[in-house]
Order: sequence, then structure tokens, then C-alpha cells
Amino acid sequence: MGSFFFWNLKKSDREKQINYLIQSNFGLKPKKFALYEQALTHKSYLNKNTDQVHNERLEFLGDAVISTVVAEVLFYRYPSKSEGELTQMRARIVSRDNLNLIGDKIGLEPFINYQKTRNKFKSLMGNTVESIVGAIFIEFGYNKTSEALKKNIFNEQFNFEEVVTSNVDYKSQLIIQCQRNKQEIKFEQIEESMSASGKPIFTMAVIIDGVEKSRADAPSKRKAEQMAAEVVLNESN
Repeated sequence: MGSFFFWNLKKSDREKQINYLIQSNFGLKPKKFALYEQALTHKSYLNKNTDQVHNERLEFLGDAVISTVVAEVLFYRYPSKSEGELTQMRARIVSRDNLNLIGDKIGLEPFINYQKTRNKFKSLMGNTVESIVGAIFIEFGYNKTSEALKKNIFNEQFNFEEVVTSNVDYKSQLIIQCQRNKQEIKFEQIEESMSASGKPIFTMAVIIDGVEKSRADAPSKRKAEQMAAEVVLNESN
């Protein structure tokens, strides 16, 4: 698929492109093209085009729909997994990183109206996947949207296990484990120092029921928390 900008085409051609996008990736024939034009319009594009509406409200709606559909798929696909395990799997599958990959796979970027700058919008495609699903929900209702997602996106070819294990969120896993065991958990910054190259190093600790269980150093707080949580999980297994 080419990288040219479809919004420079004539309106009738733009409608054909939107129809192609929705039909080829979701198996539905859209008719409310203005709704999908909104879904494909990032708020950065409105800096020069104030007569259009951006897609954030549709993104909010699509996020809820995707989360519900994925929860249903996981519930029936993994009957032996616990609530905590299913919650963790769903969180990874509906994460911005994974939705970005889905958007990339369906060749979404050339369809999106957005202001190109040197700074890329990290979640552009994932957010747009959500807004498109929100638009589909409005036009077709939940049942058809759910069926389209299960048939075309979260189907037998979708590698659930690979997505879940490709970027394990140890912090969330540990929080879920502590909630299950009715333990109080918190992550505290112990120190912030500088490396030999002048970059910051954060030391984060895991505190469970008032007792420090582990600590780790990393260039970011999030990474240090993940490393410290992984240590605690490995020790408890």
C-alpha cells in the first residue's frame, strides 16, 4: 500500500478508500463516511483544518468495545485461567503497543489525517484503531462489531500467547498477585543518581506489607520498577 495521502483525493475517491479500509479489514460495508472521516482525523490535523472534528471521543468508545470483545474471547479460549491471569492477558492485548502493531499490519497510517512533524505520535495508529472500532460500533451496533473483530482481528491466526509474552508487565502481575493475597504493595524511589555518561539512574524498591522485598537500578523509573517486580515474582515461584 502506498504512502500517499488519501485526504488529497477527491471526496468520492476518499469514500472509496474508506470503504476499502473497512471492508477489507473488518468485513463490513460502511455508509456513514463522515463518521469514519472523523475516526481517521487526529487532533493535530485540526491546527490547519478547524472545520473538522477529531477522533478522541470515538477512541474512548472503541477502547471500551475492544476491551469487552477481547475479554469475551479470552474467557472462552482459556477456561482454566484465573481472573488475574485473564486481566493481565487482556491488558497486554489491548495495550497501545499491540494496537499500534495491528494498525501497522492493516496498513492504516496512509488513511489517517494528521499533521506530520519530526516528532512522531507514539500511539497514532493504536488510537486510530480504537476510533475506527468506535465508528463501526455506532454504525453497526455491538453484535456486528464484535463479530467483525472476532472474525478479522482476534481470530485463530491471532497469536495470543506471543502477544502476551512478548512484553511481560511484571509490575502489573505482582500487583495482581498481592491483591489476590490481600497484601499492600507500593513502589518507592530510593535514589536518583548519575551514571558515568551523565545519564540519570533510578533506584526503585518494591515494598510489600511495609517490608522491602527487592530493589533495582535502571535509566527510567518504569524500567526499574519492572526489574524489581520481576525479582519478587521469580522468588515467589
